[in-house]
Amino acid sequence: MTSFPGLRRFKTLKYAGRVLQLADQLFSEPFEPGFLEHLELAKSNIPEHRDVRNIYEKMVRPAMLDMKDVGAHYALSSLFQDIGERSSIYAYSATREDYRSFQVGGSGW
Repeated sequence: MTSFPGLRRFKTLKYAGRVLQLADQLFSEPFEPGFLEHLELAKSNIPEHRDVRNIYEKMVRPAMLDMKDVGAHYALSSLFQDIGERSSIYAYSATREDYRSFQVGGSGW
């Protein structure tokens, strides 16, 4: 029986998830279904996690970012701080092409 303890292995699983994201951008055939089948064979030593597929689906996949998430983060952050012409957001780079700021109303505080 294979177990899945430790932070290092969890981080490796997160990196594998990122590789799957990048592979989806490069290839027309998805790799994740086959990967999940293999993960299901690796049983966790923590009973409530059951297997590594369950860990991946509950902890890794929800933490994955796509371009929509990065764009939303950039847009919201720009409301509260000057982001600049170029910036890094997680593993992504952003270049501002257009930006307009408007102030509405006054502060009653």
